[in-house]
Amino acid sequence: MQYGYINKDKIYLTIKATGIFKIFILKSFGREFLGSE
Repeated sequence: MQYGYINKDKIYLTIKATGIFKIFILKSFGREFLGSE
């Protein structure tokens, strides 16, 4: 039970980190895109 809980928490943290990373990439791309035009 404990292993499954830890695994679930790990997956949740990974998804959360991916979401933050995506937002960061989109912001960087948006800045470069607006700057190049």
